[in-house]
Amino acid sequence: MAIVLFILMNLIVGSCAFMVSYRVFNFPGLIDGVLAFSVLYFSQVVASELTLGLTGRLYLTNLILFNLVIMIAAWFFTRNKPHSFNL
Repeated sequence: MAIVLFILMNLIVGSCAFMVSYRVFNFPGLIDGVLAFSVLYFSQVVASELTLGLTGRLYLTNLILFNLVIMIAAWFFTRNKPHSFNL
């Protein structure tokens, strides 16, 4: 069960970082996109854990819900923006 939660958390944070880095920033190169993705990914992990830790609510369920809210907000604000892939 712990592995499933680990994969779920990484998918939520990874999809949010992917949406923001490839819809908002639109870097032309692959290396720039990967760097932006990794910076956004790790910054969301650190910021969400620090925010919940400072408020005294750092539990796994709260962490999943908080990152899910961030992902839904990122999707809501970037849903009409074009992506940077030329397919």
